[in-house]
Amino acid sequence: GTVVVMSAGNKAQSAPSVMAGARYFYPELSNILVVVAVDPSTNILADYSNKCGMRAQAWCLAAPGMATVPRGQLTAAPTTADDYAQFAGTSVSAPIVSVVVALVAQAFPWMTSTQLADTVLTTTTDLGEPGVDAVYGRGLVNAQKAVQGPAYVGQMFAAAVPAGVEARFNNSISGPGGVAVVGGGVLRLGGENTYTGPTEIH
Repeated sequence: GTVVVMSAGNKAQSAPSVMAGARYFYPELSNILVVVAVDPSTNILADYSNKCGMRAQAWCLAAPGMATVPRGQLTAAPTTADDYAQFAGTSVSAPIVSVVVALVAQAFPWMTSTQLADTVLTTTTDLGEPGVDAVYGRGLVNAQKAVQGPAYVGQMFAAAVPAGVEARFNNSISGPGGVAVVGGGVLRLGGENTYTGPTEIH
């Protein structure tokens, strides 16, 4: 029931760390996301960041790799620029994606961990070569789009919306999969959907 968000590593390698690539060897770990770092001003891969790699690109995405935080253990609120320090790394990028996962979970608390991960992956903003690639994976995390539901379904998306609850997917959903409502609630599809699978109510 948990989404595991892993930093890709900071060794400027062509693929993420072995642990971050575990999903390649164990496909059932469909709740793992791998995050590379981009420069927040250019959205270009940071020179220290590992790339997504061919094996992990399908569940890899990018996020800004720099944060400004209070310097040291301050006893009072920071008041000047000197009270802050900047940190960079994929360990800065991963928490940003974790927050987006939490926002999606708040919007759709009935989603499974796999559905949460897929929703974040399918709502990214494309970077680099068109489509999924070995540098940026799915692209730049997009919180505004992610909280509107999935944008692609590769298989049947079973929405277990509880009775008395009304949920809404506002993104335009594409893909070969379909959407099914398996709970007692209501799911409204607000996008211009082109997915080719069935739409079902159980």
